[in-house]
Amino acid sequence: MPSSTTTPEILIVDDHATDARLTLEALQNGTDGSHLHIARDGREALAYLRKEAPFTGAPTPDVIVLGFNPPARTGREAFEEIRTIDLHPPVIILSRSMEEPVSRYLHSGAADFLVKDDLRALQEAVQRVLSTRAPLRKLSPRQVEVLRLIAQGLATREIAERLQVSGKTVEAHRAELMRRLGIRTVAGLVRYALRACLVELGRE
Repeated sequence: MPSSTTTPEILIVDDHATDARLTLEALQNGTDGSHLHIARDGREALAYLRKEAPFTGAPTPDVIVLGFNPPARTGREAFEEIRTIDLHPPVIILSRSMEEPVSRYLHSGAADFLVKDDLRALQEAVQRVLSTRAPLRKLSPRQVEVLRLIAQGLATREIAERLQVSGKTVEAHRAELMRRLGIRTVAGLVRYALRACLVELGRE
């Protein structure tokens, strides 16, 4: 869920210290950088996201900027690990090359895929993700969960069983989702959930 603060919390995950510093500088944009946080690898990123020691008091990120450094697999492994966390923040991938299978990562839920050679587009990519997810602030955690399950293709009965509520409750959540998001159809809810990176198109 996006934070309610005006300054978004951003987690940079990169095992290359120089690249992590350059990414941080590209995102500072005249601020003191207190909302920018660095994890050195996937293990540290997972501890941060799960608020495990030493990150028990860490803020929940609004966006993750994840560094890929081919031919090392650490970035790819970190992406797969982050995907195991339900409702994880959207991930923008920064790669040293376009040799990675870009479509695979976009279909697997990445919000964007950029190259590290030119970080000028990074601020815009972050703002685009935040703008797309801003309407989620109007929803309760349960409504976000219902939206995600709808986008995964579950029927009302299946969602009711998953959440242990009645079908009428699910229908009420769906109607409220449409009202709060200004979306009139289930197909529209699915399209929005995909754009907001709540679900992925599929795994290879």
